[in-house]
Amino acid sequence: MKYVRVFLIVLVFDLLAGLVAYRLFPDLRDQLTSENRFVENVSALIFLGVFIIGVVSWPRVKGKDGFGVLVFLAVLGLVGFLDEISFGERLFGFSMPVVHGVKIDAVHDLFTLGLSLAVDLTRTDRSLAVVVAAGACVAAVTVIVGYRTRLRRFFSSAVHYPPYILLALSAALILVALVIDLDLWPRRVLFMFEELFEMNAGLALVFAVGYVRRPALKKRGGKGSSPVNL
Repeated sequence: MKYVRVFLIVLVFDLLAGLVAYRLFPDLRDQLTSENRFVENVSALIFLGVFIIGVVSWPRVKGKDGFGVLVFLAVLGLVGFLDEISFGERLFGFSMPVVHGVKIDAVHDLFTLGLSLAVDLTRTDRSLAVVVAAGACVAAVTVIVGYRTRLRRFFSSAVHYPPYILLALSAALILVALVIDLDLWPRRVLFMFEELFEMNAGLALVFAVGYVRRPALKKRGGKGSSPVNL
């Protein structure tokens, strides 16, 4: 679990350093909180690095434990990179579509769009909203019950495989960033944490890729955990 522990140390350091910089250097706040500034650009480079390292490592890991995880991480890196650069909108000058009043220029905008549609549905037709919510809950319970044995086996093994733990931490950081992005508490310092959470979500993937490709690089011996599939 060394990779997880080191990442957590880096996460805490990044958050504390960001907070100190925000408080002590007001001139840097725009670089920490605004779109297309330093932190977001660093995030884009980190996600791009995940994609490149993952793709370069494919031939070495192909046919071995962790290859599927490595492919998944590389795809996440590419999606994260495109998300940070608004899918090329700011680089190439084209306009992304607007759906239901929400501009879809990042993956997390789909979350905002879904929430907006859900809120509007509860306002216009509460009965239908209840039916949709109930149907979603029934579907979720059905899947969980149907796959409960596989899920139990997967999660019991996943907690011992660092890349899955790092993926979970990355997802948790993105989720918190999504909540902040809803502007429920419009304080500028929160937007700084949003950008730092997204950046560290990318760093978690970096550590995960580093662990998965380790067997390919570590032919001198050593032990490591193997992934478990559903």
